[in-house]
Amino acid sequence: MSATIRSICLSITLVLCATSLMAEENILVLNVANTSDEVIPNVSLKCKGDAPAAGSDRNGTARLKLPFGTRPGSSVVLQIVAGDWVMISPWDGRVIIPPFDNNAQNFVSIVIAKKSDRQILTSGKAVEAIVSRVTREIGSKMDRQISEEERRLVLEMQAREFGLTPDEVDRAIREWSRKVTDPYQKGLAELYASNYPEATRLLTASLDQKIREIEVLQNQAANNAFFLGEAQMGQGQYTSATEAFKKALALRPDDGVFLNSLSIAYRMAGNLKEAERAGERAVISKGGDPRFGQYHPATAIATLNLALLYQEEGKNIEAEQIFKQALLTTERGFGPDHPEVARCLDYFADFLDRVDRKSEAAEKRTRAGAIRSRFEQQTRDKTIADSKQLLKLKEQESGPDHPDIAQLASTLGSLYLENGQLDDAESLFKRALSVREKTVGKDHLDTAGDLQKLASLYQSQRKFTAAEPFARRALDILEKNLGPGDPYRVIYALDSYAVILRGLGRTNEALKYEARAKESREKQIRSIEFNPVQQSMPNRMNAPNMQAPPIPAPNPPAPKKPEKPKPEKPF
Repeated sequence: MSATIRSICLSITLVLCATSLMAEENILVLNVANTSDEVIPNVSLKCKGDAPAAGSDRNGTARLKLPFGTRPGSSVVLQIVAGDWVMISPWDGRVIIPPFDNNAQNFVSIVIAKKSDRQILTSGKAVEAIVSRVTREIGSKMDRQISEEERRLVLEMQAREFGLTPDEVDRAIREWSRKVTDPYQKGLAELYASNYPEATRLLTASLDQKIREIEVLQNQAANNAFFLGEAQMGQGQYTSATEAFKKALALRPDDGVFLNSLSIAYRMAGNLKEAERAGERAVISKGGDPRFGQYHPATAIATLNLALLYQEEGKNIEAEQIFKQALLTTERGFGPDHPEVARCLDYFADFLDRVDRKSEAAEKRTRAGAIRSRFEQQTRDKTIADSKQLLKLKEQESGPDHPDIAQLASTLGSLYLENGQLDDAESLFKRALSVREKTVGKDHLDTAGDLQKLASLYQSQRKFTAAEPFARRALDILEKNLGPGDPYRVIYALDSYAVILRGLGRTNEALKYEARAKESREKQIRSIEFNPVQQSMPNRMNAPNMQAPPIPAPNPPAPKKPEKPKPEKPF
């Protein structure tokens, strides 16, 4: 029986909790305090209109039922229902409704004061509220020339609201006006004094300042929403990302970067119609944006994204037209030999393949390959020039036999080898070896690395006779320092030396070294199987100073089939 009662009680509790949470959907939470920031209990308040009143509790918290249909972001006017209280802040009682979710920050603070309490005249906040009320009432009569008598009547009416005399209020306002420095408050004081030119100047300055502050906050909020969308895109949350990008655009409606990302998010979410609309706006926006322009790289990317979208929708005529535009924009924006042009050509070629225009697609891919080759060559040439300059500076600074010279010479030699400049590579490798022998010794592991580079260089040219003594000497150094069973560098040296011996026709000797390498490799495999925690054998080419110089490929690798582009970053 007791278990049944507990079950019923639990069900009732859950229902009550759910009801309470649902009720908060239409509740405005207020924090009620006085001008000294002391909480005020037992104050009855309501929202103007058809809404019930509620009192503040001992913590100064009041929960007001909102008029039907009131949503977050809209405003309501608060009224003090009973008691000798008057509203100080907001001076007109108007508040913006915060979100209804359970966030500790989602409340509104108001300031009230007791009527007839002359202490409020020492509060700048209270005096500002009185000035605001007086000037509002006077302003409502400004459709005609207002007399001093009418001004006096307005002052009397507002003073009566606070339980004070007009003279007390007037003295407090004039005293306050001499103390304040804020242009908004000074402007209110001048407006109260009917000094309209000075009030205009001060309030204009205040307005300009507040607009600038709003613009800064608005820009920050827009960026926040954009980067939120980027984070959601990274998690594959494309629908959520579209909402974030839309919020960013609500704050910066014509931002081309936001529009481009929104288009991609819609596309990834499967909403191609909205993706097309946003993509078209992105191209137009970036083209007309002073930061970008028609031929800026950012415009090129947005144009390419739009072309890919048309392709996905099967709008082949539109897609081809935009691919051509994207290619022209990319060439102008990045330069005709930039890798982005090659990337655009690859996408264009894929499109041409899809519409069965194979020869045109092949032409585009050939051009893309040529661009990549030229760019890679330019990159190599620059790297070589930088390395030569670094080596020269080091020689001037430390002399020709400094230990760093060996490493710099070896690195430059590898760059020459990659560039096909074999004689230059040989000269640098020999120099590196000479300096290394002087600085660390002939039997050092780093010396073995330089020996292997020379052996590999000669081997790549099939100069096996020249390669053999360097490979033999490197193997001896490695075995001496690491032991004959070293699983990494020694095995690699055994394999390399065996290849050279075969090149010399010394097959029987080569078989012996191959057998040794095989035996060491099998021992390593058994060791890994015995101890599964041990990691697999690292790439033997990654040992220090052991990199076999790469042999340039006769042709650059064929580009992979492009995937959907990811959202670009803001410029």
